Amino acid sequence: ARMIGDYIYFISTKDISFNAFELPAYEINGVTRLAAPSDVVYFDYYDDNYVFTSVSSINLGDREFDSEVYLIGYTSTVFVSENNIYLTSQKRVAVNDYLDRYADSVLKEVLLSEEYGRVLDVLNSDKTNWDKRNEINEIVKDYSDSLKGEEKSDFASDFSGRLDEFSREMERETQKTVIHKISVDSGNVKYVADGEVYGTVLNQFSMDESEGYFRIATTTGEIWQGTSENHIFVLDEDLNLVGSLENLAPGERIYSARFIGDRVYLVTFKKVDP
Repeated sequence: ARMIGDYIYFISTKDISFNAFELPAYEINGVTRLAAPSDVVYFDYYDDNYVFTSVSSINLGDREFDSEVYLIGYTSTVFVSENNIYLTSQKRVAVNDYLDRYADSVLKEVLLSEEYGRVLDVLNSDKTNWDKRNEINEIVKDYSDSLKGEEKSDFASDFSGRLDEFSREMERETQKTVIHKISVDSGNVKYVADGEVYGTVLNQFSMDESEGYFRIATTTGEIWQGTSENHIFVLDEDLNLVGSLENLAPGERIYSARFIGDRVYLVTFKKVDP
């Protein structure tokens, strides 16, 4: 919750149960107001943890109430300026999308046309994603077992290299932060734009708004694997990326951040086995 002038703005979430589906509701002076399905703002991207997130305002003078409901992923960190609320959530990648990209980026390049055709047949089937993954792995294993000598070692080297590159790419894709910008003006709540950046955000102090620009510091990779890197991104008023400084302090992660004027101060940390 935040207080700006005579208005209190607060953010509330309601988990979704598909066994007992209920829209958010509010009670005002004993009268219950239920959010209408047509009033829920939603977005064309996948998530496996949808929640209803409501941004509401109350005028402390006349008690006027306003609210908007968004169907988005779980909101992890929030930043509020005098004019805008920024909600962040982690971007998800659907399993079927992962398998399609794995087949196109890796298997298409290393398998013969016959084996790759079998992979496509599996992907286009009605089987579960778990079964699809297992069958595709069996196709790759059978093909590898059919090779001998130098041909087998060349396949293993090519497959391993492409798989590592694909895994790094998907790691960045699955470590994206989605940002939703909502304007607040004299109690009026209005959705403005959404954007995304690589990495996960530590807390509200890793975000800032200055002269219409949104600034955010994030971390990608895993510190325990030594693959972590840190980044600073600048987005315009429509949350389009306009500036970045990437790959800071490799092997470390952000433990604290402050945006002050035209500077940002980052404290990074590396865990060392004693």
